[in-house]
Amino acid sequence: ATTDSMLLLALKSSTCEQAMILDVSSSPDYYGPGGPYHVFTGRDSSRAFSLTTLKPEHIHADMAGATPQEWAVLDDWAAKLSAKYPMVGTLLAEPQGPKACAEEGALDEWRIIGSEA
Repeated sequence: ATTDSMLLLALKSSTCEQAMILDVSSSPDYYGPGGPYHVFTGRDSSRAFSLTTLKPEHIHADMAGATPQEWAVLDDWAAKLSAKYPMVGTLLAEPQGPKACAEEGALDEWRIIGSEA
C-alpha cells in the first residue's frame, strides 16, 4: 500500500492526558489504506491499544473506566510506538484538569514540530 499523505495516529499514556500524535508514514504497509492497522490512522485509538483489539467498537479515545492493567498496556504501546515513530504533535485534552504535558500556552495552536510556520 502506498499513500501521498501523512499517516498519523494518536494515543494517550498514563503520564499525559494529551494524546501524542505519531507519524507512522514510514510503515504504509501496516498503517496505509489496506494495511492491517489502517483503522488506527487519523484518530486517537487509545482504547483499542489498551485492550489490544481491532474491534470497531473500541476504536476511540475514551479511557473512562479503564483498569490500571489496561493503562499499563496502553503505556507499553505508547513507549513502543513513540520509540519507533516520530512524535509530530499532541491533541489537546478536554478541559477537565488534565496533567500538563507542555508549558502553559505552548499548545495554543496546531503545529507540526520542526515546521517553519
